[in-house]
Amino acid sequence: MAGAELLGNMLAQHPHDLPRALREWEAKLRPFTASLQQTATTMRQLFTPAGELQRILRATIIRLSNSPVAPVLRRLLRPGALTELDIVAA
Repeated sequence: MAGAELLGNMLAQHPHDLPRALREWEAKLRPFTASLQQTATTMRQLFTPAGELQRILRATIIRLSNSPVAPVLRRLLRPGALTELDIVAA
């Protein structure tokens, strides 16, 4: 949704220059999409463990996420800062 809003803003800023609006939209959106793709690549091991060690790690993370230390762990292991920014306002 944020990407669509950003595209709308770029089209409004450059109503008679579609190629420029699209270039600026992509340039502004690219860091966010790259960050999300990197996070997805890293996190896929959690969802599809390749071996016993990764399976044990996944089980441990799931158990810890339901424990009293979960809020502390969430702050330590939270995703990259780019995923928390407002794309349109950035």
